Amino acid sequence: MEVFQGAFFTVKTFLDADATVPKPVILYLSADRYVAKLLEERRKFAVVDVIDALERFAQPGLLESGSAGDPYSETPTSAVAPIARRT
Repeated sequence: MEVFQGAFFTVKTFLDADATVPKPVILYLSADRYVAKLLEERRKFAVVDVIDALERFAQPGLLESGSAGDPYSETPTSAVAPIARRT
């Protein structure tokens, strides 16, 4: 969930800055600024084409997701989080 939230914040901040890289004080993490730069370089292309192009940077094997507990149970689950893959 933290990864999704970070990515959502990066894209939202990028869009709030009119599809340009926001000021460093707003988007201060270098990895987030790098993603914003990749998006800015492609701002004149169709969204579908940009998503297709950036999909090549994905690293889906880095995380192995799982859940704890039964999703239909009356008992609340104490935690649900991605689990790092053992190397």
